[in-house]
Amino acid sequence: MPACLRSFRWPSLSPSLALAVALSGAGCGADDAASDGALSSDAGEGGAAGGGTSAMPDTALPPPFSPAARVVSLALPNSADTAREMGCDVVGAKGGSGLAPVGRLLGEGGLDEVVTRAPDGSIGLVLLFQAAGFEAAPGALALRAFYGDAVSGSASFTVDPTSVGDDGQSARIGWPEAAVSALGDFETEAVPFTLTLPLGLDLPPVDLVLEHAAVRGRAALDTVGFSLSETFLEGYLTRDSVLALIDDFKTACSRTPPPEFCNALRAYLNPTAPPETTLNILLALVGGYDVGVAAAGPVECSPAARDCNAIGVCLKLSAEGVTIDGVTPAPPGGP
Repeated sequence: MPACLRSFRWPSLSPSLALAVALSGAGCGADDAASDGALSSDAGEGGAAGGGTSAMPDTALPPPFSPAARVVSLALPNSADTAREMGCDVVGAKGGSGLAPVGRLLGEGGLDEVVTRAPDGSIGLVLLFQAAGFEAAPGALALRAFYGDAVSGSASFTVDPTSVGDDGQSARIGWPEAAVSALGDFETEAVPFTLTLPLGLDLPPVDLVLEHAAVRGRAALDTVGFSLSETFLEGYLTRDSVLALIDDFKTACSRTPPPEFCNALRAYLNPTAPPETTLNILLALVGGYDVGVAAAGPVECSPAARDCNAIGVCLKLSAEGVTIDGVTPAPPGGP
């Protein structure tokens, strides 16, 4: 879990909706980034305009984790019609909009607010990508994802240590190599994708697993890193993932004394209540399942069907080229 997530707090929300905020964003605060705090969304984080080049610039030693990009826009469809208009391609009657109630909790700014740099230089969620092996289009890339931190007084970023393996380089979240067309279009294979996100209201961060998660979109190299446009992260939040989340909370609330957040959620996460009871409460918040996920992949289903066990999730994003300087150093006196 990124260190910055441990101290993030959301504005007060109704306890009955607190769990739904799990997918609403993360809290990776940045110190004052004076050099790029005024960058517009039309220019890359390193000052480059949105247009890409056909190949990476020649450098004697490329920066670590290059070419790299930071997510600068993030959208969750609020209805099935909106999902189709956005270009989502998720199995299920809701078309990837199953978490629309979460989006409505966030107000007019939606998920974009958590990835947009604020006037003081802070960024709610620093989500970084690396397109390993991407040197030209057509070509290939191996997409990797990292949580990160902004470097104070710089346009650069660093990777949170929890996002990399013991070697300090390999990504904990990534997809096998995918072909890139002459236009930059690519589509990864589907893999499990785990998001570690805060719930707010002094609740602990949680791991949410999207099964059969894939990324598709258009990549373009630039003078800083690479960009992503018309890009979608799509997957399925399964019954097992939600039950694991419930179990984590019940375990936490069974301690003596229980954490303070347990009192606010006791009516909805009663440690003595059957897991299915709590599950049904959460499902009611998002309108139930619309997908059946098995080893062979996801299939559309009727909410009443016994094989219906997941919620389709579609996130549309864009990313701009950045430089990643390496792994975030441990704080003084830290482990």
